[in-house]
Amino acid sequence: MDINRKILELGEVIYPEIMEIRHELHRHPELSEKEFNTAERVEKALSQWGIKYKRNPHGTAVIAYIKGKGEGKCVGLRGDMDALPIQELGNLPYKSEVDGVMHACGHDIHTASLLGTAYVLSQISDMFTGTVKLCFQPGEEKGRGYEELVEMGMLEDPPVDAFLAAHTCPDTPVGYIHVKEGPAMSASSQFSVTFTGSGGHAATPHLCGDTIVALSKFVLEIQSVVSRRINPIEPVVITVGKVQSGVRSNIMPKAAYIEGTIRTPKRETHTLVHEYMRQCIKSINLSTGTEGEISFIMGSDSIINDAELVEAFVNELRPLLGTDKVIKPGTLFLASDNFFRFTENAPSVYFRVGVRRPDDKTIFALHSPEFYAEDGALLTSILALSRGAVTFLK
Repeated sequence: MDINRKILELGEVIYPEIMEIRHELHRHPELSEKEFNTAERVEKALSQWGIKYKRNPHGTAVIAYIKGKGEGKCVGLRGDMDALPIQELGNLPYKSEVDGVMHACGHDIHTASLLGTAYVLSQISDMFTGTVKLCFQPGEEKGRGYEELVEMGMLEDPPVDAFLAAHTCPDTPVGYIHVKEGPAMSASSQFSVTFTGSGGHAATPHLCGDTIVALSKFVLEIQSVVSRRINPIEPVVITVGKVQSGVRSNIMPKAAYIEGTIRTPKRETHTLVHEYMRQCIKSINLSTGTEGEISFIMGSDSIINDAELVEAFVNELRPLLGTDKVIKPGTLFLASDNFFRFTENAPSVYFRVGVRRPDDKTIFALHSPEFYAEDGALLTSILALSRGAVTFLK
């Protein structure tokens, strides 16, 4: 039987069960490195299907193994499991039942679809040679989990020849995927700023050093770094995500605090942005009489897709999903992902899976309290991951 037809048949068979698993995971989300029930649910499904796996006894990472009919290459598939500290506001029938925690980045889709892929590959193991390692990663939202998988032997016995991973894409309809050669996700860095003054009465700002004004000037000024200090053809996003200061209207606070992120594909651009932001702090200190200090932490590096693997992936996947459903070149996404650590060890492909209802004109972004992903994305992911694994084993 044609392998594409077999993958499609098996994907459709397992889809209802995977959908139920996804709903279960969505109702019971768990934060980074606390994915204990999630890992147990992964183990339960793998055991039910007779798939060999191992679980980190001191953590939540799980690696499943599927061997083909003979020795050959090894492909690693990644699915992250953790949720975010966000209160879900949507009205899904399987809405989060955990106060202040939700799957706002689609990791329930990633985990469930990787399980579906494990089932499909286990049923067609006589149709390929080599080994597939299915890696369920904890802690990705905190940039963690990779080390745990490595300690479990992910990269060894046998060594991995290629990695493949999927991520939800809320601005693309269900049934479509995006994939591109070269940079697919940006490098990121974090910044934190503290402005300090003497504090005091709201009637005497000239005596206090106005930390609120300093904070406000900084938030606005850093956008000029993007528009006026960086080459306009270079994609850069600076976002402030946390602001803390003050206790009441007539007290000028002694301190104001900001946290944010910088996202751009090139690490050298981060270095430039950091220097320009330091200059902003110095200027604001002079104009407001405050003392501002800024610090930076480099986060994820860019994810670079291997050109040859992308070409093979697209050529083999289009007959299965439909030529128009595989969008290449896809767009660069300026978010970041810990999957970059995997790509440092083997050529890789990272693709994005559409999760939006085709008739829905409202798009809720990743990390939104109203984010949702259509169940149909599960089948798209299962088909793409299964076909990609078989392709990369050739």
